[in-house]
Amino acid sequence: MLPAVAHVVLKARLHKVEKSGNLHLVVAQPPPQNDALRDRLRRIGTPAHWHQDTWEWSYPLTVAAVLALRDVAKEFGLGIEYSPDLVEFARQQEQLDEYEQRVRLSIEKAIRTQEPLPQYPTNTLSDTKKPMRHQQVSYHWGLRTSSLVLAHDPGLGKSRSAIDIMGGWYRERLISPMQNVWLPQQGRWGVKGGVLVVTPKVMLRTWQEEMLQWQGATGVELAGTKEKKLKMAGTVAHAHIVNYESLRNVEGNEYSAIIADELHRLANHSQQTERMLRLAFTARFRIGLTGTLVSNSLESVFYQMLFIDGGRSLGASKTAFLEQYFNQETVAPGVTKKEPKEGALAAVSSRISRCAYFLKKEEVIELGDLPPKTHVPLRLEMSVQQRKYYNDLKKEAIAYIQDLEVTAEQAAAKVMKLRQVCQGFVMDETGQSRSFSNSKIDVLLDMLKTKLWGRKVAVWCTFTHEVDTLCRTLQAAGIGYVRLDGTVTNKKTRDQALKLWNTEPRIQVFVGQIQMGIGITLHANECQVPCYDCVYMSVDWSYTNWVQSQDRIHRIGQKFACTYTYLLAEDSVDWQIYQALRAKEGTAQAVHRQGKDFFLALLTEDTPNLAAAA
Repeated sequence: MLPAVAHVVLKARLHKVEKSGNLHLVVAQPPPQNDALRDRLRRIGTPAHWHQDTWEWSYPLTVAAVLALRDVAKEFGLGIEYSPDLVEFARQQEQLDEYEQRVRLSIEKAIRTQEPLPQYPTNTLSDTKKPMRHQQVSYHWGLRTSSLVLAHDPGLGKSRSAIDIMGGWYRERLISPMQNVWLPQQGRWGVKGGVLVVTPKVMLRTWQEEMLQWQGATGVELAGTKEKKLKMAGTVAHAHIVNYESLRNVEGNEYSAIIADELHRLANHSQQTERMLRLAFTARFRIGLTGTLVSNSLESVFYQMLFIDGGRSLGASKTAFLEQYFNQETVAPGVTKKEPKEGALAAVSSRISRCAYFLKKEEVIELGDLPPKTHVPLRLEMSVQQRKYYNDLKKEAIAYIQDLEVTAEQAAAKVMKLRQVCQGFVMDETGQSRSFSNSKIDVLLDMLKTKLWGRKVAVWCTFTHEVDTLCRTLQAAGIGYVRLDGTVTNKKTRDQALKLWNTEPRIQVFVGQIQMGIGITLHANECQVPCYDCVYMSVDWSYTNWVQSQDRIHRIGQKFACTYTYLLAEDSVDWQIYQALRAKEGTAQAVHRQGKDFFLALLTEDTPNLAAAA
């Protein structure tokens, strides 16, 4: 129920910004001057603007801003006088908030008790392709809430869960079918209704194929020239599929639902984030898919959740969010250092759990839905020449990084040189390479000819030079391989390589760059020779890259236990990075040290503890 109108009231109305067409919530602050009330009203939404001539605050219209206004009124014993166009919106949001809280409690009970859930239609009759338990939970939650984050580890079929939910939206008539509408401001045809899927560019075709596979749904891929993208943005289908960089082409369209793949792409305030927030306002449903909702920076959660639930979880004011959960210190003009307060991570996690389904792979493995993983680190000695060069470079790097004027980017460049030496080469300032004797190549060849003979093996590298050397060695040894790294820019070539890998038994080795281990399947479970072995020639410090690359073979459809072997240079940054990644694996939701502290820890600590002090 709306608060009763008291003697002193907050007057709230809607205002449409002429230039952008965006809706703003405008709240009049009643006299006399009340600094405490003014301070609370300033924190209702982001950005907040004070209009001195009318004594009014304005904010972008969000669900959270309306709900926060209600809370401020209660706190100060005020009434709220809504304009007619706001009355129904406010009433609906309050009712929806209460309903979705009840839904969450019911879902949590179903997860806890493992009670049977009703089956739902899919586009396959195969028992091995029926939805898994966690996908059933996702489906029933997604149909009953306006906002949901599937925060599942990579490889657990998040995209299939979202596609099944999309099918349910259509079957239950919860969303309107897509239809053409004329967009006078853009001077072109657009659409209203249907679903928008926003995903990294490399995943556009995969989403289109999986929509057809799992739900028999048609997806229009917005790719090609600008003219072609604009034309496709006005084409009717079950869904439009667009990458984050092309969002401008769907502005003006009003979708009934939005699915944001790799939700962490909205971690920062950017033009892409602003476009997603505008699109989200008219959408009845919003789903986010991510394996790293809270990975490196607690602050990054704010805009992700603002898109998902309009600020219901963490509020609509970034200022209020930072003040509540962070200690802030000005270290230089315009530069503020933010450290999470004690207990902030637990508090934020609790708040976002209202619409986030967290799931670790270990939980799925315990249910027998996925095989286990085994990690095997092999510590290899450097050659004498390689060790001497490494030690000299390490001393120089430590002294360099400790210089107060050195930036995090400059520190990263120094550590990268050490990582190159571990892989048997180093690039000088002119781009010329110096090579060392590298035992990693010899050990890999021995493994491929002995314990891994007759089996497919995915091999991950970091540097292009590293990939070049390995591919030349495999070719000389007569071992069949495919290559996927930064040099493979043609999509057709990339797709052909993946098809060959997943169908041809004679191709024994997949050579890839760890940075590109996103959105591809390498377990080759339909080939006579499947893949369940992975070898890391090197690792980088990105936890996300590491997890994503592992899960190219450890994903739904894998029938065998997966083994990950790491070829690591003894007593080096190689080994330190591996230790740091394994330590972080147990605290993936923690906030971790960043910048120069991170690189210095890798070089100076025997067992680097990369967790922040918060």
